[in-house]
Amino acid sequence: MKVLVIDDEPGIVTLLSDWLKAMGHEPVGITRGSYTSSWLQSRRFDLVITDIQMPDSDGLMMIDEIVKAGAKVVVMSGLPEDLWVARVLMDGACDCLPKPISLDKLGLILARIQPPRS
Repeated sequence: MKVLVIDDEPGIVTLLSDWLKAMGHEPVGITRGSYTSSWLQSRRFDLVITDIQMPDSDGLMMIDEIVKAGAKVVVMSGLPEDLWVARVLMDGACDCLPKPISLDKLGLILARIQPPRS
């Protein structure tokens, strides 16, 4: 899968990008949410993994744009889950990834949403 990873924390972008690549995916990592629109216009992604709170953008506001671009969305956050999980799922995200990130949970999410290989 082609995956866009968005988080203002470079360490998280690197961790997820390296792990996704090792799992056979094609990740692109960015640390500025404000660049999301230009990436979505220039390249097709199967999945976008985005943080909610970033200094230059709001992950909640990006969900609709990402879905309209044809990508699935997994939203991550370190906020208490009762403050954001229901909203992001109602807004169109396919799943949630609480921080600290569990790569095992991410693996389960990817297995569920990945299209079958032909």
